[in-house]
Amino acid sequence: MPYVQLNTNVKLTDIQKDEILRRTAELILCIPPKTIERTMVELNDGRDMYFGCSKDGCMKVKVELFHESAFELREGYARELMKMISEVTDIATERIYLTYSTYDHWGNGGKLSN
Repeated sequence: MPYVQLNTNVKLTDIQKDEILRRTAELILCIPPKTIERTMVELNDGRDMYFGCSKDGCMKVKVELFHESAFELREGYARELMKMISEVTDIATERIYLTYSTYDHWGNGGKLSN
């Protein structure tokens, strides 16, 4: 299950939130065999965040994956995700940071998988 957490200092409208949540999950298809149905997305807006000592719009994205994926696939997801976020929020891509974490073990449905 991919898990994507997005934190921003920008206060978003409900329409922006819905679009970001939906498109973030849809874009996970850039990383096969990840699926929309297994993707969890968390969006936190209006946070107290500064970047470069500025209150201008910024965002930090954290992506967690079960098992490693090829760099090129993760790069494609990062590029498309940051582009979409910038289009929806007007946050410059230079003010959006993204990190990946991968795990060899993942719990779900009362069991731990490897």
